[in-house]
Amino acid sequence: MDSVFDELRSRIDYHALYSEYLRLHKKGNRFFALCPFHQEKTPSFHINMQNGLWHCFGCGEGGNVFQFIERMENLEMREVVELLARKYGIDLAKYRRRDEKQTYTRRQYMLKVVEGAAKFYQGQLFNTTHGGKALDYLKKRGLTEATIKRYRLGVTPTQADGLTQFLLGKNVKRAMLEELHLTMAGRGGAAEPIDVFRNRIMFPLFDRRGEIVSFAGRTLTDEEPKYLNTRNTPLYVKSRLLYGLNFARKAITSADAVYVVEGYMDVIALQQAGIVNVVATCGTALTADHIRELSRYTEGFFLAFDGDAAGISAALRAGEEILVGGHYPKILLFPPDTDPADVAMQSGKEGFEKFREKAVSYPRLVAGVRLRTKSPEPAELKKLFAELGPIFRRIDDPVTASAFARDLAEVLSLTEQQVRDIMKGGRRERGVPEAASSQDRLARMLSHPREGLYARFFSRLINAPETIAEVRASDLSPEDFPEGTFRELYDVLVVKGLSPQDASFPSELTGAASRLAQLDGTGSGATAGAGEFSLASYVAKIRHFRLEAVNEKLRALQKSLARASEANAEGRKDEMKQRIQKLLAYRKKLAAELAVKGKSRPSGSGMGRRKGGLPEGDSGGSP
Repeated sequence: MDSVFDELRSRIDYHALYSEYLRLHKKGNRFFALCPFHQEKTPSFHINMQNGLWHCFGCGEGGNVFQFIERMENLEMREVVELLARKYGIDLAKYRRRDEKQTYTRRQYMLKVVEGAAKFYQGQLFNTTHGGKALDYLKKRGLTEATIKRYRLGVTPTQADGLTQFLLGKNVKRAMLEELHLTMAGRGGAAEPIDVFRNRIMFPLFDRRGEIVSFAGRTLTDEEPKYLNTRNTPLYVKSRLLYGLNFARKAITSADAVYVVEGYMDVIALQQAGIVNVVATCGTALTADHIRELSRYTEGFFLAFDGDAAGISAALRAGEEILVGGHYPKILLFPPDTDPADVAMQSGKEGFEKFREKAVSYPRLVAGVRLRTKSPEPAELKKLFAELGPIFRRIDDPVTASAFARDLAEVLSLTEQQVRDIMKGGRRERGVPEAASSQDRLARMLSHPREGLYARFFSRLINAPETIAEVRASDLSPEDFPEGTFRELYDVLVVKGLSPQDASFPSELTGAASRLAQLDGTGSGATAGAGEFSLASYVAKIRHFRLEAVNEKLRALQKSLARASEANAEGRKDEMKQRIQKLLAYRKKLAAELAVKGKSRPSGSGMGRRKGGLPEGDSGGSP
């Protein structure tokens, strides 16, 4: 076999595999089904059982069997291959290079070590006297024994080095145990190692595929911290992993919604009550990586944090990250001293869903918390807009920004445009790292294809001002950039022709210009590879990104509409249709503007691009 794909194709029974996902109808020698990617009543999804290729005559989508599984399971292609290889008994090791085999083998060994630790903790819970007390505690919290076993909960041994000695006895090296953060140096620098987790109920942390990669422990005493989380390891990065996602993935896709909660017990209690589409972070705030992961499955974000002041504050911080990520979250409001687990245990699924029906949007919650009356004084309004304005200006997605402004306008009895005008009054350097943590923020920005391209583009303009004339000769405009710092920089640098050294250069942009100048758009340092792009490539990619963002949002909304239709969620369907219509109108306007620009391009500008709007050699999708 030339590749793993060839071997998989030779093993796959296409009819059996597609039948796991679709109800197939045979017409002559052809097989049809209702398309899983759009709503339809007459089957138009055709599958060629000879080669596994599929095509929908209704929506135009098509591909091979691997792409089908990729979309149906919301997996990356690497994960699709691993899933099918396990299903059909194929050893992937023979297809890996030597260095890949070494990395893979090491990872597999680490997973076996962590799995061994999980079994050890489980054995302590079910087969020891002190474990029986921990088991009683979990049952008093409302967990059934079936649930406890499903989530593979456990307990630490009574001796401080119980796990360490058990795994050392299995010939696991101490260095490996320390790398996985299962073992640490003894107290006072003692030579003998001890367990990281002691006197704790243990929660195994699963990756999205259901493999245990790490642990968290809840204290059985008054010892602080209440929850202890493993530090980052080669298997586990806490800013990316979401607890419960392995159980929740399909439910999130089916419901087109996800509940984000604060704690492991919240996840377990809600899922036990039948609310499966719920996840939690692992001892950290919600991050952009978490949001990107969840957005693979849904556009519907619901925050279900504790009902006290700390819970509301945490919900607002998480909500801000979700807004900036291009989604519009709703927040469930629980009574003080009540958490989602309490509601699930006492009132079940129906009781919890009543809180969802009353969930409020981010701006409505902030206004409700900050304003004392329905007719606030001007001073109160100024404080409110001072708080919400910077957040609003960080929102790139036009549909999310519109929903934000509309909701706040309704609360304050203003028009949406009035709210927009007020919140755009202040300025914030969006997309450029703040000085306090510039290196970390810079690294994150440059790792993002869109933000990184903008940053390198402006770095080049600032460090090589002679290129500005060529950019000015192109048909780029400030509107080709998202609202905020990058758009304002284009206006100042290119349209107005000001230099950061000029006295008239806007003071609120000098910090951004200074940090961008440090990137040195030649491709050195943090921006390695930047110099590979010609200005023509920058121009083409900037236009491509502008339309691509709109198209991505539109595809996600159409997918959400199909799911809402299948679930007969009329209110959700109407909301989705309105958002789609608004976005279609915006895309039509944008496409018309870009078409006009394309026709008016100067022939000698050196900015030409091939048909399709992408620079030569770029394989990105068409806008």
